[in-house]
Amino acid sequence: MGAVPRFATRPKPKARHLLGRVAKVAEGLGTPLLPWQAEFVRVATELNRDGTFVRRTALATVPRQSGKTVVVSALAIDRMLATPDSYGIYVAQTRSAGTSRLRAMAKDLVRSGLDTDAKVTLGVGNERIRFGNGSIIEVQSPSEESTHGESIDLAVLDEAWAIDEVVLEGVLPAMSARPGAQLLMISTAGTLSKSHLLNHYCELGRSNPQGSIAYVEYSMPDDAHPFDTDRWGEWMPALGLTVRVEDIADQMDKMDAGKFRRAFGNIPTATEGEAIPMDWWRDAAKSVPVPRGVIVAVDASYKGASVAIAYQVDGRWHCDPWEWRQEPHAEWTVQVVEQLAKYGPELIVLDPASLAGPAVARLQELADGWGIPLEKVTLRDRALADQWFYEALRDGRVTHSNLPALEEAVQGAVTTSVGDLWRFDRRKSLVDVSPLVACSMAVYAGQEQDALAPTVGIF
Repeated sequence: MGAVPRFATRPKPKARHLLGRVAKVAEGLGTPLLPWQAEFVRVATELNRDGTFVRRTALATVPRQSGKTVVVSALAIDRMLATPDSYGIYVAQTRSAGTSRLRAMAKDLVRSGLDTDAKVTLGVGNERIRFGNGSIIEVQSPSEESTHGESIDLAVLDEAWAIDEVVLEGVLPAMSARPGAQLLMISTAGTLSKSHLLNHYCELGRSNPQGSIAYVEYSMPDDAHPFDTDRWGEWMPALGLTVRVEDIADQMDKMDAGKFRRAFGNIPTATEGEAIPMDWWRDAAKSVPVPRGVIVAVDASYKGASVAIAYQVDGRWHCDPWEWRQEPHAEWTVQVVEQLAKYGPELIVLDPASLAGPAVARLQELADGWGIPLEKVTLRDRALADQWFYEALRDGRVTHSNLPALEEAVQGAVTTSVGDLWRFDRRKSLVDVSPLVACSMAVYAGQEQDALAPTVGIF
């Protein structure tokens, strides 16, 4: 459907390469190369005059369901068949995942008839394919110790986002004595907080695509939204070829926004469960004066507590993280809410199941004294609020007065499922998300109150 890479190494016009040979192997395996796979193989297998690889490291990073396993299998099997007595290792995020990939590779190899003398062993700790020409490719655990040993001709790091940098401390020295060795990495995006190996190599590839790494990246452009089905074809290279729009849409309905953006936009998230893209968040930052008629929300977690307010400005809801303290109790929030009387609060909202629960009685007294409701939300209300907040940010219907604690909460927020919904998780998040949760509840309660306001007809 016309997908183009955001970053890619350009082929050298006169360079020898192994694309034709690898393509024949892929066809023999029953999985002909897609255009993006051929593009990657072309630059990954360019050769010097002495037959060694121009680039000893090759990395392709693409969205899920793009055919990563196919291109890895074709490259690995071609290398083992073409160079007798070669030794290759296959490293995935876990040993069991690597074994599963090797099993699939072996099944395709046996079925293809490309090597009728190949022997497959899948016993625990001895998962390998021994080719008829003496070459071996075997599974290794993702640790430094497991990759120490004999010299390596081919090292495959599958789903490199989940593999620690320490693995290379064993792999790279083991490749140094092999002039024709190559490190082959393939992956969808990981997280900024943990995927250090992948992020490092992606940065090298993006900053210098014609450098020492053969690099191809298909990912969502900055001005796109992951749920915009009309634009998926711009960055999903297998869409319309081996995967349908309906298949991806089905995944969209089952995943939270942050995970979907990472899996199918190939954009790294701050953490494993990031729900709000930081570019949306920063675009929504705005400084505005506080009017009368605010919605007040209180939230507390085991890491801190917050008071936030929300109000309408020019037809959009604006949230303000009024005060945050690293004090995981709600007593102090009552005094802060009292000080907001000058802004004419119209509603106080909190989650009684949170650590703000002990303040319910005193906040109820305040609400009764002001003649306004105290709304106690349920777990499902929380999820509805968080998802409405996300969608409003996406659509530009919400702005916020950013504070460091609030931005930190957005960056470190982790989501969890609530039935068919999701919410920001106070326990799983790496930081205190009470500023974000309070803003979410305040904005949602305000728009719900606005939607339910009676319409007065004048005749």
